[in-house]
Amino acid sequence: MSGQLMDVLYHDHHDEILERYGARTTAQMDAAMPLLREFVHDHLGYYVFLLRKPL
Repeated sequence: MSGQLMDVLYHDHHDEILERYGARTTAQMDAAMPLLREFVHDHLGYYVFLLRKPL
């Protein structure tokens, strides 16, 4: 999955992610998403990013 597509999907499902993982985790992901997208674009070209509900 490209960084661009992952970013689109993340923003499209942001409300669901917020409800499932909570405000704190979602805020951390919001901050990390641009950095992750840049890293993937510059170094990998693709990636798999899995989110899991904390235990």
